[in-house]
Amino acid sequence: MVPRLFSQFSWCYEMPVVIALLTVFALACTAGITVAVLGIHSRLCIVLTAGFLVAFPSVCCVFPYLYTADAYFFALLLNAGGVYAGKRWRFGWVLSAVLIALGTGIYQSFVCYAVGLFLLDCLVLLLEGEALGSLLFRGLRYIAASAGGLVLYRGVLRALLAVNRQELSNYRNMSQALNSGAMDYVRALPETYRSFLDFFWNSAFLTPEMQGVQRVLLGFAGGCALFLLIRRKIYRRPFRLALACLGAGLAPVALNLICVIAAGQTETNLLMEYSFVLVFVFVLKLLEMAAQELSALCAWLGKEKADRRKTGWLWQAPMSAVLALCGILLWNDFCLTNAGYLRVQLNYENSYALANRILTRLEAMEEYTPDTPIVLAGFGKDTQGGWVPFPQLEEFPGMHTSLVNQYCGTPFLRAFLGGQKRCASLEQRQEIMESGVLEEMSVYPAQDSIRVYQGVILVKLDEKWDLIHYGG
Repeated sequence: MVPRLFSQFSWCYEMPVVIALLTVFALACTAGITVAVLGIHSRLCIVLTAGFLVAFPSVCCVFPYLYTADAYFFALLLNAGGVYAGKRWRFGWVLSAVLIALGTGIYQSFVCYAVGLFLLDCLVLLLEGEALGSLLFRGLRYIAASAGGLVLYRGVLRALLAVNRQELSNYRNMSQALNSGAMDYVRALPETYRSFLDFFWNSAFLTPEMQGVQRVLLGFAGGCALFLLIRRKIYRRPFRLALACLGAGLAPVALNLICVIAAGQTETNLLMEYSFVLVFVFVLKLLEMAAQELSALCAWLGKEKADRRKTGWLWQAPMSAVLALCGILLWNDFCLTNAGYLRVQLNYENSYALANRILTRLEAMEEYTPDTPIVLAGFGKDTQGGWVPFPQLEEFPGMHTSLVNQYCGTPFLRAFLGGQKRCASLEQRQEIMESGVLEEMSVYPAQDSIRVYQGVILVKLDEKWDLIHYGG
């Protein structure tokens, strides 16, 4: 219900330009909020932050499901807005909980963005020397906002299901996760860490060279964090150091919280891991903080103006190197996501060509009239042909099927061939299923893949078909 409500901003049709404008608006606002929450001031780091948020591979995984894209990114914006409210105002955690619950109601996985951003903000404040009492109080407010949002989401969800007398659809077994016990969530923790570390250390969608760049960048980030701990003498304050280590240790859980929520009922995928982009944003914040400390240190080493010119390279060179690595990864993400968009476009063109070929064959049949009922058996996943290989997109959800599937807002072929008015009746479909005629037919494009039975034109697109679910 909530995703459908937010999808209405783009009206009731799949209009790419309108949906793209709304999506860019939501992402731009999310980038601005993220920069404000973490206090990123460098213009270059702000540009890189916005670039990572827009070009992160998870973004292009949303667009194969175009009819929900704008609603999904409004969910992201609501979660980011919840973090800003919780940080900006003393009692903002109440509004934060409401925004997080609403965002989670649209798309559950984006709650990880809010929880992760809360945690990273605490880590930044800890490194910046905020008083421990204030920091602990802030952390409790953040926990209240996150937990309150999830509890409110679950309560509203149960109420809506009860009022409408419906059950939660069992997508990827996620409906079972809501009923899991406490120990199920605890047992999911190892997989949470494993999938998080595997994403950054062995990303299947990165070439070996880009994997090396990413590892070096993360190594630099670890060096920046260690430098800040030493430079700001945090290592001398055991409690503050323990909090820093605890926060770093909990980061994979916060950013991959959906894996815990799933409680082992399903595997997460790239579409559900957008919050991982915050790791690169945090790297930029660490870089900015380390650059400030290195600049101050070099100014102390070179007391005279001439000496400062000589020592400036000591901090400018490593900072420039890290920024260059960020730029390389961002360009790689930009190219990778555009390869994804190209594949989606080819999927559309292949589906369009398939519809034309089927319609041409139907019109050549003597029994065909504009009113003859049509049944499409299956989704035609293997009938497209002409795929261009995209080996780096194998891990990308939504990139492997044509538009002839259950994810299209109006099933593409059915609409192309005449829409609902051409749909065979339930009784006709039931009779076809019981007759066994489909088992005797070959899969399209074989000559025997199209047949007339009892006044209904049958088109068999796949060996796996569910005529009741997808008839006509």
